Amino acid sequence: MLAKDITATAYTLNTCQLELYLQRIQYPSHATPTATGHPRLEQLHKSMEHGSLAALTELQRRHLAAITWGNTALHYSNHHSVSIHPASVFKKLVVRCHDGYCMENTNLFYMVLCSLGYQVYATGGRVSRTVVSGDPTEEGYISLSVVLRKSRLKNC
Repeated sequence: MLAKDITATAYTLNTCQLELYLQRIQYPSHATPTATGHPRLEQLHKSMEHGSLAALTELQRRHLAAITWGNTALHYSNHHSVSIHPASVFKKLVVRCHDGYCMENTNLFYMVLCSLGYQVYATGGRVSRTVVSGDPTEEGYISLSVVLRKSRLKNC
């Protein structure tokens, strides 16, 4: 599957969902009401116009601070599993304000970035402890690669 095929099928959030996400991560907004009713999203778009790297950095910092990593669902639910389905992730992390497993947190951030127009590629990886501890257990992770155009970077 080509990378463009992957990004073409990415789940995107609507403006109301993006505004809820920005509230969740405590993204700042203007004190005055806006025409669209989405003050945080408007503020973010203005920030992105001035420098997409700076806006991305601020989003990541706030996301990491507000939506903590946790595995309570694995231990304290009847099913002892997590869902990475986009609607489930959004509801759990944004609407219900719960913590999230690494794949849930990264999946949410991926959806947000795609919805904002960033060129994002999700990649997988594994961490092996064999060399350090002799433990053959491997853990799977997801990471995001974001491509920024040079013309946008000149203001950063």
